[in-house]
Amino acid sequence: MTELQGGNNVYSGGVAMCPTPDEIMQWLWIVAGTEGKGGIFWMLNSRSSGLESGEWALLDFRGRPTSRVDAIRKVAGVWAAHKNLLGRARLEDSGVDVVYFRESGWAENLLCPEGDDRYEARQTGASMKSAVSCFRALTERGLNAGFRSADEYDFSPDDFSGRTVVISNQICIPWKYRSLLGKFVSGGGTLIVEGLSAFYDEYLRNTMTTGFMFRNLFGCSVSEFRIRDSIFNVMADSLSLPAFPWHGILESSPAMTRGASEMTVSAGREVSVHAYGRGKVVWCPSNIALGAREAGDYAPLSDFLYGLLPDRAVSSVRFSGYQDSMLLRTLRSGDDTIVICINKSGSVRTVTLDNVAGTSSSDVIFSSKASLSGPASLTLAPEGILAVCFHAG
Repeated sequence: MTELQGGNNVYSGGVAMCPTPDEIMQWLWIVAGTEGKGGIFWMLNSRSSGLESGEWALLDFRGRPTSRVDAIRKVAGVWAAHKNLLGRARLEDSGVDVVYFRESGWAENLLCPEGDDRYEARQTGASMKSAVSCFRALTERGLNAGFRSADEYDFSPDDFSGRTVVISNQICIPWKYRSLLGKFVSGGGTLIVEGLSAFYDEYLRNTMTTGFMFRNLFGCSVSEFRIRDSIFNVMADSLSLPAFPWHGILESSPAMTRGASEMTVSAGREVSVHAYGRGKVVWCPSNIALGAREAGDYAPLSDFLYGLLPDRAVSSVRFSGYQDSMLLRTLRSGDDTIVICINKSGSVRTVTLDNVAGTSSSDVIFSSKASLSGPASLTLAPEGILAVCFHAG
């Protein structure tokens, strides 16, 4: 993983900070929890002149190790002691991926007004913030959600059973993905789409005024988008989802689609669920990801996304419920299961893990302000880190 911040920055960099020893250890365990093989810090000792002089260093101005170096040493010692276990560890694949489109960021660079707009959705980076919001909502469920560009996603298999793709406010989607996403869903995949996704194609032509490019796949289309001045609620069955700022109005007319069951969209409905081949598409054309970000509450978005996931994701190791500001990564090493948990909530938290039944024993690999408080329960103080190996029964 490159490049991890080694020390204080003053004038360089977009955000000024000095990482704490806790943050240094958290970053290293996140590297391990994502199958990383190491971390590279910028930098060991600072320059004396030029750009970044006197900044970013792990050592102080006298060349002495700081507490940040001690934190690295502490984690590195544990890694060395468990080299075989961690060296063969592989991420548990939940089958869930948040997918973004580079073209959406390029479109924002061209289209977004200059200066700060009062609507974050009209600022450059809104499409990425939307995707990250969905990633956060899934991660705070304890799921190993993937996060990747569409051109990095493998659309080559014929069978996508148990797999889920989330597309969140990706305003520009090239035409070639109409067939690729159609193959994914017809092959058994679950596609969840929200916001102004596919508002443009790769030529910045609006796709919704001349026959929506995804109408057959999504099962319906949008009649228009209406901006709202404040957070509003979108109903998905009995679940109320904060949304902001655009409200997408779904067409209620049925679609004639290959292999599609009757559409569940009806007049006034704000979320459609459409069967296509062996899979399904769930479409909410309002900004529920940015709505969660604006409201500062990701629990409803997490509940919504989690409720749509297939058994493959639900049966993976995860928190027993939504856990705000908690991170969990799960790896398999041979027959053993390794979990890495980090508490960023600011309060002491005890969490229970689901789907670790069948393990005969467990060992704490690393603990900082945390402990194993039960067979599948973890207790962590603020900024706490806990890495546990559950042994197969």
